Amino acid sequence: MDDGDSLERILAAAIRDRDREPELCPGCLRPLRVVVVAENPGDATSPVIVRGVCPACPGGLGAAAP
Repeated sequence: MDDGDSLERILAAAIRDRDREPELCPGCLRPLRVVVVAENPGDATSPVIVRGVCPACPGGLGAAAP
């Protein structure tokens, strides 16, 4: 995720906005999965981190942890 436009495409994929093209993995060109992680999982007021991750590439979903 490099810029705001990438974030918009990732969030559009999360809400199934079909008018926007999905953000693709730079390594394999597959659509990224959207992962939302709380900075402090036990705190309900904690900010969240939104990431696009590729489950097919090395690191995959394990790379989503902050």
